[in-house]
Amino acid sequence: REPVEDHASVSIDGLTILVRGEGYREVKMISVSEAVEEDETAKGEQGALNLTRHSYRAVLGDKDTFAPALKGELARRRVRNVDKITTVNDGAEWIWDLVESHVPEWRVEVLDWPHAMENLAKAAKAGLGEGTEKAITWLKQRETELWRGQVIQVEIALYNLPRRYKERGKAIRQVKGYIDRHSERLEYARFRGEGRPIGSGTVESGAKNVVQWRMKRGGQHWSPDGAMRMLAAVGEVRSKRWSASQRRLPKAA
Repeated sequence: REPVEDHASVSIDGLTILVRGEGYREVKMISVSEAVEEDETAKGEQGALNLTRHSYRAVLGDKDTFAPALKGELARRRVRNVDKITTVNDGAEWIWDLVESHVPEWRVEVLDWPHAMENLAKAAKAGLGEGTEKAITWLKQRETELWRGQVIQVEIALYNLPRRYKERGKAIRQVKGYIDRHSERLEYARFRGEGRPIGSGTVESGAKNVVQWRMKRGGQHWSPDGAMRMLAAVGEVRSKRWSASQRRLPKAA
């Protein structure tokens, strides 16, 4: 139903819901969208790409429990049949493990732009002080470099930050490792030039509007079985597949 026709955008994320007797447990979620360039003359500019025809699957459980749902959603949208696949995600290792295992090998991997900038902001704060003019200027320069795909310049700037110790030093080292680990996923100028999304807002919006709107209301908590059933239901509703899913169910005698 509604296979992606040309360019598939795939994103994965996690959120938590309250499970009775177990506390907060993680829900893992995939969104699949069709990426369409709205204006060829604006190619490479923000806003030139439109993500549409979204579908969602969400599962309560660990990475292995989620994997069959992920594979099923990719199959339902016929992602293997398209020539162009972009997967945009944050830096969580479990997400990239699943991408490597299940998203077709001709995919292009992109680190979510806001998450990249959020990490650079942490380095600016740790190295130059929160809210200082130097920190603001440093971060603005890194934003420009990153937007242009100048990853090496960003890495050099990180290594040239003043030497810090204890928690501030640890924060800078973590950001250095983060940027180094994802360097090939930071080529934003190339991604934009190829008409690819650079943000994972579809799955993040889905987490709020598909799952949380129904399952994290005041005082709500779920049994594991009830959570799994509701996650399946809201995914089908928000993917506009509810009526088709109901038609496939056996009729009562």
